[in-house]
Amino acid sequence: MQKERVVLSVLVMGIFLLVLMQDPSTTGFVPSKSYTQGLNIEVSESQRFRLSGDSPLKFTSLMLSGEVKGKGLANIYLIAGEHRWLVYSNKQKQGREVSKITGFATSELTIEPKEKLDIKETLPEGYMTHEGQFSNECAETCILDSNLLKDSEAWLEIIVGNQTRMKISDIIFTVETPEVE
Repeated sequence: MQKERVVLSVLVMGIFLLVLMQDPSTTGFVPSKSYTQGLNIEVSESQRFRLSGDSPLKFTSLMLSGEVKGKGLANIYLIAGEHRWLVYSNKQKQGREVSKITGFATSELTIEPKEKLDIKETLPEGYMTHEGQFSNECAETCILDSNLLKDSEAWLEIIVGNQTRMKISDIIFTVETPEVE
């Protein structure tokens, strides 16, 4: 019985080494590059902004920094094709704190204001809004599947409630970079 275990162990190790030596590639690693771009966007009514670049926007993450003034609800969404991700919301469950993330380098992303939006969102029961600065927020966009972003443009939808203003000072994003072999 002991001899069979030793033979089986050696056989498994041999197969593992053979497979490893034939194709020594790493799977699951996606090379990416990080950027920070200063913005000076001020919004006092809901509006859509077009994000575009020279090639498909292969975002692997997207974060925003800025400030909310006023007591109304404010949400920012990233829209790409049929997909919609929440980037930031000033709503928070009563008694709960918001965590922060930091980082990144510099690049250019074209951001154009587009049509005003007639969208109103309501605050769920048990939630409250908070005003003030926010930094590197990425509610559902901290990690993105770049395969879902196939076009050279995406959209930011900024939804603000009555008597609420939002200023976005920075956009921080990472993009997939071509793999070098």
